[in-house]
Amino acid sequence: MPIRSLVMFAVLALSYPATAAFASASTDCTSLDDCIDRIADLGRATDANRQLSAEQRVLIDAVLNFGEPAVSPLVALLSDPDEGVANLAAAALRDAPRIDPSHLPAVRAGLDRELGWLAPALGRMHDDEAAREAVVRFLKSESAPHNQEAYSVKLCGALAIPHILEAADCGDSCGSNDHTLLAHVLHEMGPERALAANGLLEIVRRASLPQVAEGALKMIAQLGEQGRDIEPALLDLRKARPELQAAIDAALIGTGSRLAGQIYAEKLRASPDRLSLRDLAQTGVAGQSAGPEVVELLRHQDWDVRVAAARTLGFIGYAESADALMALFDDPADVRLHWVAAESLGRLHAKSARTRLEALARSHWYPSVRAAAKLALNHIADGTPYALQYHADNFPFEFFAYESMGRDVKVCEQPTLSALPEPTDRKLYPDTARDALKALAFETIEISYGPPEGTEPDPETGIIEVTTQNAVQYRKKLTQIPQVALRVEQGWIVGSNRGEWGGELVFIDDAGEQQIIAETNVVDVYQLGHRIVAVTGLAHLWMNEGMLLQLSRSESGTWTSTPWRSLPGAPQTSTPVETGELLVNVYNGGSVLIADDGAMRMAPCKR
Repeated sequence: MPIRSLVMFAVLALSYPATAAFASASTDCTSLDDCIDRIADLGRATDANRQLSAEQRVLIDAVLNFGEPAVSPLVALLSDPDEGVANLAAAALRDAPRIDPSHLPAVRAGLDRELGWLAPALGRMHDDEAAREAVVRFLKSESAPHNQEAYSVKLCGALAIPHILEAADCGDSCGSNDHTLLAHVLHEMGPERALAANGLLEIVRRASLPQVAEGALKMIAQLGEQGRDIEPALLDLRKARPELQAAIDAALIGTGSRLAGQIYAEKLRASPDRLSLRDLAQTGVAGQSAGPEVVELLRHQDWDVRVAAARTLGFIGYAESADALMALFDDPADVRLHWVAAESLGRLHAKSARTRLEALARSHWYPSVRAAAKLALNHIADGTPYALQYHADNFPFEFFAYESMGRDVKVCEQPTLSALPEPTDRKLYPDTARDALKALAFETIEISYGPPEGTEPDPETGIIEVTTQNAVQYRKKLTQIPQVALRVEQGWIVGSNRGEWGGELVFIDDAGEQQIIAETNVVDVYQLGHRIVAVTGLAHLWMNEGMLLQLSRSESGTWTSTPWRSLPGAPQTSTPVETGELLVNVYNGGSVLIADDGAMRMAPCKR
């Protein structure tokens, strides 16, 4: 049964772009009557479910050029028995500058007929009843929030606010996703969303059900700076309703409260993680007061937290962190830190960092770090901010850009260094030792996420929608045949890699007993000088992470792994080479050499 994730949707275009195809298309009409006839002809000749063609879009523009007189004949076509005709008329009405509210019954009938382009016509009426209709239909629409119904609510603007508030004050009749959807449309609106602030605050105050109060606070968080005037009231509520503190804090952060930094500082002291740091970074200078707490996290034992902390300092503009960021250049272990620290210093316009950045730009072993240092120097020199690389609503991509820092660095197809063959009695691979690897199979648990068992697919599409609300964790026992094995004293270290479904690093002793060393995707395991290292990581969707783990065994026989050297991305392949170094080809990161003392450099390549 097909399953579709709701994590990402392509947003329907809100306007028709001008293209060369448009210019070449012909309308074949010179009067309004001719254009309406052409709409009918063209609608009957095309599949109603297809996206609009260039010819159809040019024709729509031609019809709309006639202004309000075009509306009534287009509305009349909504009832045409041919669905293609009705849909093309609906697409034209979607962009009509104004539609008289007297046409609401016909538009409502067209929406009941499920004419896909028609919902925004409600927003073109500038009418209270049409605005109510837009909100109701948006909440009922299956494709929300990124759909035509959401656009119709946005078009209604201030007229939609009372109906949004009415829908939010839903008591025990709330849909499971109603407040999330309403929060989305408020986020999409302009300054008029400020009109919702006090009404939402009242809902929070009088709500007897916590889910209603929390839902209204979720909506307040999407008001942005338009909700800042109710900050004093939110602070009073924070004291009076401690059970709502987490939701109130999120609302304060969303509205750009000056307390955002303090809220995050408390959270990071209790439980530091990179997602909280990402969210703090998104607050910008409002989170600046958390700076001292974030600086402390530069020494955290979790390497991902350290990198995220260095990244956050630049986004919140904590200028006092410049010395701490420069000190990161002295740590040879994590190339991600070097790239992130260079960019953060550039964001801070830290003049004191010029000398260190100049040295980095000249001589760092990794090309992307050199480039980041040069760019930072440019921003320090001219005082300009960094431009967004992604849409403002995609801040996580902006924050985690260090995972793709090497996207312009190519893998070396023909390195000048020769690969060293590995001893077949100490190193096992599937193509040469399949039976031996089968003998080292181990028991593990595969974790996956999906809809609850028994979930029925949509009767029309045959698709099961998977959302964060209905996803559950599944644990499946399986017997895993390793992809690689390295002989060590008294046993084997084996590795598995199931891609997005995980992997393991395991020690299996000669008696068959197994010990899981780490749960991670393993590409290979090597004896590198006096070290045993595992090459680990994964590239999946937007994730691109790679790490060399150093393995060690205690006197009691217990194996442990610790991060030793980060990679600028996920490892694709690896091999020892004639210099005694390990060559790792990195996904979107080039070909990297690692020596047994940890020194790293780019692999020399034949031209």
